[in-house]
Amino acid sequence: MNRRNTPTKEAILKLLLSSRKALSQDAIERALTININRATIYRVLNRFCEDDIIHKIVAEDGKQYFAICKKCENRAAVLQHHFHFRCLSCDTIECLCRLP
Repeated sequence: MNRRNTPTKEAILKLLLSSRKALSQDAIERALTININRATIYRVLNRFCEDDIIHKIVAEDGKQYFAICKKCENRAAVLQHHFHFRCLSCDTIECLCRLP
């Protein structure tokens, strides 16, 4: 679906593209250099998920993380379920892609 591009969407997408890990909504909010309210961030993230631009990871504690899976070899792999690694020391989440 064709959607209007906005500075808010561009800022969030740029942040996710530059990140090496999945980010929570609050981490995204802290990292943004423009002022965007929490509801708008969630709305943009959910729209990106609907449009298959990013995927959502729900941790065992219910916290949601969002990522563009750069390690996966193709877009089809992002759309399929895959495993994630969560480091309990630094609280980061990374995609684990299937081995060939």
